[in-house]
Amino acid sequence: MIPAWDNKFTFHFWRPATAIREADTDGNPNTVADPGWNPRNGSIGSSPEHTSGQSTFAGAGSRILAGFFCRNNIRFRFEGDNAIAGPRSFRSFSAAAAEAGRARIFAGIHFEFSNQGGQSAGRRLARRVLARKLLRLNGPTHNGQGCPL
Repeated sequence: MIPAWDNKFTFHFWRPATAIREADTDGNPNTVADPGWNPRNGSIGSSPEHTSGQSTFAGAGSRILAGFFCRNNIRFRFEGDNAIAGPRSFRSFSAAAAEAGRARIFAGIHFEFSNQGGQSAGRRLARRVLARKLLRLNGPTHNGQGCPL
């Protein structure tokens, strides 16, 4: 959470809803405002746009799981309590993280650069956690073999 919120309050980027509603104030004569536009999932939250918290959490979680299992390509199925799309199946932890980030874009909550920045920050944080707290990334790991991640 710290890397995402540190970025949010350092950069103060506007969210897509604000950018679309107030496009006529961006200094570009080619953009047109749509004051009635609303994001697909309702509330946009009270924090600035960049970096996506969900993408940061997803990037970190996917890298921690891949590091723990010493492989990313583990198939799994997930069904949340309020999943709009129903049960989801994934071919890897990183595929699930990518979808989590895209969901925020499709919902009108974030821009792609915030998704990518969050994913990257989460993965970097996870590498540090794995190396210093959970696993040794160089040499033998918890399973007695070298872990490629």
